[in-house]
Amino acid sequence: MVCSTQVLDRLPTGFAICIRQLEFRDWVIRNADGDVWEGPYVGGKQHGDWVERFADGRVEEGPIVNDKRHGHWVTRFANGDVAEGPYVGGVRHGEWIIHSNNGSIGKITFVDGVQQGDIKVYEPVN
Repeated sequence: MVCSTQVLDRLPTGFAICIRQLEFRDWVIRNADGDVWEGPYVGGKQHGDWVERFADGRVEEGPIVNDKRHGHWVTRFANGDVAEGPYVGGVRHGEWIIHSNNGSIGKITFVDGVQQGDIKVYEPVN
């Protein structure tokens, strides 16, 4: 993988760790599969607001605390769907809302990363 800036290291998994100074993002990690993750490291751990762009067009944004997702995350899919909800200690925990590109809204609850019950879908009224 070629970085447009300084390459800090290459990992056996195909990752290239690149450094790029951005206004709010200090690190850029490029995966051999085309995924790109951007965000700050503090004390050698991911810590702060991160943006993860995947080769399939999906973009995930939210805070990471000590290498774990923690707080409100938003996932935007290539087809226009959007999912958002909380992570606690690296796992989904709480109510997640899915906004479908057809106008429907889904709600689902997670406890310690495990889905609780079925997704509730609300269709738009025409």
